[in-house]
Formats: sequence, structure tokens, C-alpha cells
Amino acid sequence: MVTVTSYSAGTQVVPQHVRDAYIDPDALVLIKSGVPENTWLAYRQQLLHFGDWCGVNGRTAAPVTQATMLSYLAHLKRLPLHTGGPREPGVRYRPVPSTVWIWYSAVRFVHGMGEPPLPWECGKKLSLAMIGYENEMLALGWSPKSAPRAWPGDVRRMLNKVDPFTGTGKRDAAILLTGWYSAARGADLAGYRQRAVSRTPAGVDLLLTDSKNLKPGKSHTFAIREKPQPYDPVTALFEWLDWLGRADAREPHLPLFRPFDKWGNLTAAGGRSDYKMTTTGVGNVVRKYRLLAGIEADLTMHSLRRGYATHLRELGYDNLSIARALNWSPGG
Repeated sequence: MVTVTSYSAGTQVVPQHVRDAYIDPDALVLIKSGVPENTWLAYRQQLLHFGDWCGVNGRTAAPVTQATMLSYLAHLKRLPLHTGGPREPGVRYRPVPSTVWIWYSAVRFVHGMGEPPLPWECGKKLSLAMIGYENEMLALGWSPKSAPRAWPGDVRRMLNKVDPFTGTGKRDAAILLTGWYSAARGADLAGYRQRAVSRTPAGVDLLLTDSKNLKPGKSHTFAIREKPQPYDPVTALFEWLDWLGRADAREPHLPLFRPFDKWGNLTAAGGRSDYKMTTTGVGNVVRKYRLLAGIEADLTMHSLRRGYATHLRELGYDNLSIARALNWSPGG
């Protein structure tokens, strides 16, 4: 709420420093649109946790003080530590350091988006405490998690569990094979539109126009080549697109991958025909078939991404060629 100074009855003058700090609402939209969707979803989740804690403990979430941030960090430290095995339903476990930094960034981001921007006083004490939090986690045996690599045999085993006669099965085969042969991020697969797919004499081109490491206005084309059946990504993609056509859902502007309900029907939230899969939904496809195939490693979509790039390196391709073909940073 803007504080104003009254100079006479019925006349209010906004101080110049408040005018200069005002951010146009259209500019706020631009700022938010510059944040990747997955980052914003992570911000939102952490802000909800923090806001709930502030409400229970009578603290102010915005503008926030360093003391409130430190007290919340102490609360996170006291949460139970997950040491393996199934997680107890409804229990919130102590977050890993990377999640704590997401919370820090989220709160700071919200303060910068205020109208005018809200004061941000958190400084050295909080930074030291967060480093201490990570050191304590390391001492307790935590280590940064790296997605296990998927091997070509893992992908084949998962595909062998796909039902090729259902819409869900055709979609899942296309996700697994496209994910493998383009070393895709889950967010990229979720974001593709059908117009991204183009048939070529050697296979298919997949045009990526929106990704976390693409600069605005830039794009990247994945040249996916035909492979022997029954593990051909080109056949899988076009069988899925043909299925969408029979379901009256094949249009260039519509999402490439669509969610299904529990009865095997395409879902459309609020009647929207452009309802797309989420990044989590894409990742759940890998998780589903990993379990069906009896693969012990906790494979994720990133396992496919990492696995294919490593597979190419083992075949003799140099790092720079792999980076250029798969839209990786050269040192990635």
C-alpha cells in the first residue's frame, strides 16, 4: 500500500521516490514471462510453504526480515531427514540445500516485484546460515544427487512394456524414443507444439524454440534419424500424430504431447483443446515404464538425456559435435 502525504483536504501527493519506484504492470508481466515455467512452479511451491509457516507463527512474509528468514531456516533444519526408502505420506522432510536456495531466490524475487519494490534487508547472517545448513547436511551423509544414466538396453526394456495399440501407449513410446534420441529435457518435451515435427528424407526434424538454454529468438533443430524397428523414433512420432488426427486433435498449434485421464481419454481442462502435459507428467512416463520393466535404477527423464549423450561419446563422437547436435553447452 503506497504511503502518501496530504497537503490539503482532498489532495494527496505521492512522494517522488515512490513514483520513481513504481513498476508498470505490463513490465511485471514481462519480468514474469522471462522466468522459465519450471522455475516459476518451483518458486510458487516454496513460497506457499514459507507463507504457511509465516501464518502459523505470526510472522510477516513480505516485507521479510532477516530474523524471519533465519527462523524459517531453523524450522527446516528441524524437519525429519529422509534416509531412504518410501516417504511417509503427508510428511514434509528436510529439503536439500538446492531447494533451500530456490526458496531464498523465490522470496527475493517477490520482493523485487513489489509495487514499489519491497525492502530487502537479508544479508550476511542468512548467507552464512545457509552455508552452515549445507555443511550439516553433508556431515549427515547427504550428497548432491545425480540422475543415474540410462543405457540403450534400459530404453528397449521400457519400450517392451508399452502397449502399442492404445493412445496412451503410442504417446509414451513417442516420448521415450524422442526423449532418448534428442537427449531432451522433460520441460522441452512438454512444451513442443505439433508444428515442431517435420518429416525429412532421413527421418524427422524436431524444432525447439523455447528452452532454458536458448536465447530469446533462437531455436535448435534436432535431426532424428530412422532406426530399426521396433525402436524407431520416427515411426513412433508419426503413429502418435496419426492417432491425434483420428481423435480430432491434430493441429499445428496444439501441444505435441497430451495428457490422458484414467479412462484413456484425452483430457482438456476447462474444455481447452490446448491442454498439454506437465514436466512432471512427462517424467512420470519414464518412472512408469522403469517400474514395469523391473529396472532398479531410479531413472528419470534426465537419465535418458544423460544416457544418450554419454552413449554418443562412447561411440567415438567428440564433445563439441555432441554439444552442437543436442543443444548442450560445450562444457556440459
